Amino acid sequence: MTAQIVSDPIAATTRETPRVGRDREWQQLTRHLNDGAVALAGDPGMGKSTLLGALAAHHPRVLAGRIGEFERSIPFGVFVDALGEHWTLDLGADLTATGRHRLHREIRSLLHDLGDVLLVLDDLHWADAASMDLLHHLIRHRPPHTKIACGFRPRQLQMQCLPVVELGPLTRPEAAELLKAPVSKALYEESGGNPFYLETLAGGSEALQAALRGEMSVLAPRTARLLQVAAVMGDQFDAGVLAEIADLDVEDALTALDDLIAADLVRHDQRAYHFRHPTVRNAAYHSAPVATRHKAHIRAAKVLERLGAPAEARAHHVELAATPGDRHAVGILSAAAKSVMHKAPATAAQWYATALALSTDDEWELRWGHARALGLSGRLNDSRTAVHDLLNVLPKDHPQRLDVVAFCAHVERALGLHAEVRALAARELESAQDNAVLKLVLSVSLLQVMESAETIASLLADVREIAQREGDAVLEAGAAAVASLSDGDASRLTSAASAVDGATDQDVARRLESVVWLAWSELRLGRFRESLRHYERALAVAHSTGQHHVLGNLLLGAANALRWLGCLKEACEGAAEAAEAAFLSGSKDLHALTLSVHSWLLTLRGDYVTGLEVARRAVDVARAIEGWHPTIARIRVGHALLAAGEKDAAAFEILSAGGGAELPKVPPAYRPEMYELLVQATGSAEWAEHASASAERAGLPGCLGFADLAWAQVHQARGEHAEAGQRAAQAVRHFDAAGQQLEEGRARLTRGAALVSLGARAEGEAELRRAQELLAACGAPIPAQDGLDALTSRERQVAQLVGEGLTNRQVARQLRMAEKTVEGHLSRIFAKLEVRSRAGVAAQVGRLGR
Repeated sequence: MTAQIVSDPIAATTRETPRVGRDREWQQLTRHLNDGAVALAGDPGMGKSTLLGALAAHHPRVLAGRIGEFERSIPFGVFVDALGEHWTLDLGADLTATGRHRLHREIRSLLHDLGDVLLVLDDLHWADAASMDLLHHLIRHRPPHTKIACGFRPRQLQMQCLPVVELGPLTRPEAAELLKAPVSKALYEESGGNPFYLETLAGGSEALQAALRGEMSVLAPRTARLLQVAAVMGDQFDAGVLAEIADLDVEDALTALDDLIAADLVRHDQRAYHFRHPTVRNAAYHSAPVATRHKAHIRAAKVLERLGAPAEARAHHVELAATPGDRHAVGILSAAAKSVMHKAPATAAQWYATALALSTDDEWELRWGHARALGLSGRLNDSRTAVHDLLNVLPKDHPQRLDVVAFCAHVERALGLHAEVRALAARELESAQDNAVLKLVLSVSLLQVMESAETIASLLADVREIAQREGDAVLEAGAAAVASLSDGDASRLTSAASAVDGATDQDVARRLESVVWLAWSELRLGRFRESLRHYERALAVAHSTGQHHVLGNLLLGAANALRWLGCLKEACEGAAEAAEAAFLSGSKDLHALTLSVHSWLLTLRGDYVTGLEVARRAVDVARAIEGWHPTIARIRVGHALLAAGEKDAAAFEILSAGGGAELPKVPPAYRPEMYELLVQATGSAEWAEHASASAERAGLPGCLGFADLAWAQVHQARGEHAEAGQRAAQAVRHFDAAGQQLEEGRARLTRGAALVSLGARAEGEAELRRAQELLAACGAPIPAQDGLDALTSRERQVAQLVGEGLTNRQVARQLRMAEKTVEGHLSRIFAKLEVRSRAGVAAQVGRLGR
């Protein structure tokens, strides 16, 4: 499909070029568009549509859409207009944050399949939130042959996701060029250099509106009324529906439409009738008396209902036509909001709010729907306020109160308000001591902020007792899993997993959070394959039963499990999808964590530049959040800095984020990994000792492997190759037992280098090849095999001889240079190889077989 943008009405008739005074902006537009995407910002009348039209004229295939002020609540309105017959989404589909992300990928795939195309989206300041989320996704994941150009008013919308070209006022000479006449100082100052105002004022006050009124004044009364009714329907409209709303025969309506086309107020293409320009529709709409518009909206709602249009297609008219106490209107708006709740929750929130304003009763279902829509649209603070207001009036024995409390707890956890979750649970438990689900939620919240283990154990004991009494095996399994994570005793996980595996999908659906916590506990305690299996089952059940609030956590958990199993590519893709879902959900807590994990995976795959950028975004998102997530965000900054070679900065970030040498802010099972990073950054045996102590306490194979790898690196840096090889071999065995292929590959690299340094070249090189195979299978970069490339040829000669054990005097004699010169070469070699001793140089040379 090829679409076309129509420029401003005056511009279309008086300008010979769309670029008068805009050469600089045009160059910026075309340059940014060549890079993929650009936005054009300017106040009304600055010529945004004209320049976008000029861009479209230079492209062979254009999909162009715009949204009007009166359609701002229509979900994905600007994309529906742009994609035309390509848009096949059912607006009644049940799409959550994860579902919206899936839709985003489908639209991206569609654009990819269309090939070379320019997507032009104008008047985005009127676009709904769902449209803006989709646009942000397409900008972040733009298909290679798709170009995107947007227009918006900067006073009504801010866009920071793509380059923005701002249209400012014309200079006075440019204004004269535009009008082809001298421009007085008074005219220029009154217009502010705005092209639209310049042309309007030059033609007389209210010239444009007067011109449009003049165009409409010559119409026959019936034709003029049809134009007003069409303005009520939208920028595009169907002739048959228009005739029924206007209470005309179809033939009479078609005759009047022919007159409107002849007057160039309305145009027709293969898709529908449409106004020449939104300004024409605006003038026609406001030319109708208020009572006439109101009656037209009422008839439009009734006609669309008779034609079987879904509630969401009628809601716009009902909003503008209904009066307080209209129960039928409240029902339509409520049904419409429910139908788009998970696809366009911001629109649902607006329709629920209108329904509440129209309702004369205090309907808790409307308030409940409004609160949920606010939460799903990312307005978490507003949602929290609405839920608390509802809880204040909802009776303690109301059958839905537990659902409302659970939603409130999820919202507060998403906001990182763990103290508020605890306070909520404490209040509700006063009247519901047997509320096992709430006690389990409270236990998890306490665990996330590393609160008292005794308090957690007491709560979980209550949960298990209640679950046993009620015969709820899945709930009991969830409590056992959280208990294992709290005290590090993984022995409970086997029976918990068995209980979940033996449960029906119906039982799992009823207690899905318990399965989530089982998978989480398995992940943290090193049972990666079992964790992945349970995450995948929970994802399937969540999708099939509409339990969308857990999907972001599930996607992230599955990505984490894949990472530890050495599937870095799949894990990175999963983390990116989880971050997208978290962003759409509005949860800063979850978004910060998903960004941290994505950064970690990018760094592990060798893209530490992007990894550092994403980690710093995670730090920004996590500000003022309570718990572990701000800590891990900063640690991932340190990890990326370490990969970039900034070792001192990396050590500072990790230690300050973790709360000091004991890393009290880091969960115990994660500390050995962090200490191994500190060994990489500093080479200090202090951190290897800490790694050993924390690994012994955790007792997990992976933790023990990190401690052994840390010591192997310390020994290797000291030139103690036999000890390094022994500790690296132990690390290999531990990582193999844990199923951590990536870490096994790193340990084999260290062992191989130690063997080569000891002279066991064949065995060492075989170990190095095995390490490379493991790293390649994981999708991790293979370290360069020539770490001496940074040295000059003379420095390489010195390093080689030092590696063979020669003294400075022997090196000087063999190379026929002064001993002082050898010392100078050695100081530079130490700096380039980042070692602190002759043994470190020997280790580097030996590892590389030089």
